[in-house]
Amino acid sequence: MMIMIDECSDKTLKTIKEIGEELIKDSINYKYPFRWSWLHDLIENYVRKPGKSLIHLEDLPDKVCVSFSEEGKKKIEKRKKVL
Repeated sequence: MMIMIDECSDKTLKTIKEIGEELIKDSINYKYPFRWSWLHDLIENYVRKPGKSLIHLEDLPDKVCVSFSEEGKKKIEKRKKVL
């Protein structure tokens, strides 16, 4: 399944599509591979809320398994201390 984005589309949408397609290819043998439907949902969410720089966990479908890098874990811990 290919997601078509016009020539005149926003550069950000093209970047999201390229990164998503790469993630789909790279994660094909993972227990929870990234799926076309998730990429489609991300693009739809961006179109509805353009310019939104963060993707909140509630923006992702329930079937998405999220993991964090060590840097990400440190940021979460730092944020928890502020709260």
